Order: sequence, then C-alpha cells, then structure tokens
Amino acid sequence: SLAEGLELPALLDAVDGIASVYGLLGKTMAPVKADLRSNVAKVRRVMQKNPAMGTSLASYLDKDQKDRGAKAETTEGSVTCSVLWISRSLSFLVGILERLHADDKADLNVVVKETYKETLYKVQSLVSRRLIHSTLSVMSTTRSAFEAKLAPTPEAYSTQVGDF
Repeated sequence: SLAEGLELPALLDAVDGIASVYGLLGKTMAPVKADLRSNVAKVRRVMQKNPAMGTSLASYLDKDQKDRGAKAETTEGSVTCSVLWISRSLSFLVGILERLHADDKADLNVVVKETYKETLYKVQSLVSRRLIHSTLSVMSTTRSAFEAKLAPTPEAYSTQVGDF
C-alpha cells in the first residue's frame, strides 16, 4: 500500500512546510493553517511516545486499526484521524491551486469559498463551519498578491502551480 512507503518524518516536514501556503492567503486562513499544523504535531507526539514502532505511516495506521477498528478515523489524537484531517486540508489547498491554474481570471475569494464548500465544509463541525464562513467573508488577499507571494514572477507561478 501507499502508506507502507511513506516515512512519517519526511511527510510531516513536507506538510508543515505546505501549511505556510495557507499563510500566503492571508489571516483568514489562520484556522485552517493552525488545524493542519496541530494534526502534524499530534502525529509527531504519537511517534515520540512509540519510537519502537519506527517511522512508517503504515505501522501507525495498522496499530490504530487493530486498537480502535472503525473508530480510528474519529478518535481524536489517533494517527488515522490526524492523517485524515491532514489529507482533507491538503485537498482543500490543491483544489484552490488547481482552480486558479485552470482559470487565470478566477477571483481568489470565490475560488477559496467554492473549494471550501466542496472539500472541508462537508466534514467539519458546525462550529468550524461558522468560524471559516466568518473569516472567508472578510478575506482581503487578492489573487495577484497571493501569486506574487507564491512565486517571484508570473511565469514561475504558472510553472510551479502547473507542476503541482
């Protein structure tokens, strides 16, 4: 499986770095960025408590499945739950970047709102939905400002997002 080949330290370092892209979208994305980094920290804590399990994602997912069964996905603090939320957060970001790449005239605010509704909205609690909705309603980062922060030139932006 894919999880067998994934080493958690490298994966978590990459995700932690990717979380900074949310910061480029402005303060309105602070809750999403914080949630992503919180889930990374939860997985790291589990790894620190269980060094004998090694660094393979598969070993931690297997242990969660064995210990918790179907509840592993919803057990707060489990590696399975944290990785699921990491995956959801990354899907949200990838969706934003894909939409921007597909339509060079799309409004960033609209793209973020639409992508949120298609990804995180469906799985977040009512409290989280309200928090994100209120922050998205005051999103002030423009597409050009985001692109300029993401890459030094429009050509570099197009190449980087296209390769993503």
